[in-house]
Amino acid sequence: MITIGIDPHKDTHTAAAVEAGDQVITRVNDHKAQIYNRERWRVAEVDVKARTVVLDGIDTAGRVCVDSVFLGRETNYGEPALQHAYAATTYQAQGATVDRAYVMADPSMDRQEFYVAASRSREETFFYATPEIQLDREEIAPRSPHSRQGLEHIAEAAERDGSQSAAHDEALRSNLGQLSTEELTRRRDELRAEAGAERHNEGSRQELTERVELLDNELDRTVEQGERVGELPRHQPHTEMERLQGDADRMGHSKIQTTFDVYGHLLPGSHDEVRKRMDAYLRGDHQADGT
Repeated sequence: MITIGIDPHKDTHTAAAVEAGDQVITRVNDHKAQIYNRERWRVAEVDVKARTVVLDGIDTAGRVCVDSVFLGRETNYGEPALQHAYAATTYQAQGATVDRAYVMADPSMDRQEFYVAASRSREETFFYATPEIQLDREEIAPRSPHSRQGLEHIAEAAERDGSQSAAHDEALRSNLGQLSTEELTRRRDELRAEAGAERHNEGSRQELTERVELLDNELDRTVEQGERVGELPRHQPHTEMERLQGDADRMGHSKIQTTFDVYGHLLPGSHDEVRKRMDAYLRGDHQADGT
């Protein structure tokens, strides 16, 4: 066991004894040793004679050894550099994850702090709250009937908004606050119109995307059928040609050739082959494609 924070020229109320197994927190930075403020550690070893303490990281992996120089340092508020850390402030607990959390609900908490405190544990979170303390001074005044109880403190903390507005939001609010009701109404209507136009454009883009996808599928099927024309027996040309013409009709083309002229460039390497086979079939020359 080693006692830290003792200075013969100062009060010793900040002194604390640490020993192996204790959970502690560092409150000053030591960049050379890679020790930073508000990091939690587990005491691994204590050398009383050398006045050194070996620490294993809790928040960060690693082991460090702090000497008497570090142990003798203090914060700006006169607190020791190494302190016990079995309890932590909400600010310090941000980013930490524990198995179970025990939260003391303070009347000054806001819902942002309440959320941080309530979301640290993997398993369970226990809240503790106390009623307002009011001394009985019947000779001065009766006890107030409006004193809040513990649950009321928790409810207030969950509702109180302590968030801060961004600078540009405050500037915008200041500018808008100088406008008349008529001007604010006009700007609101303009924004509504712009939002409506944007929604309409988004719907149109989605519709066009679906139509393009449909045409792509139709084109693929048409080209696939067209490539098979050269392989059909001569006694079945009418049926296959009707299918191809039907595909062209669905795409708004009066001729099959128009379909290939318009969409053939979307299939690199296949346009010339399809045209070759179609021309050969229309001429009745099956030898043009080598069949």
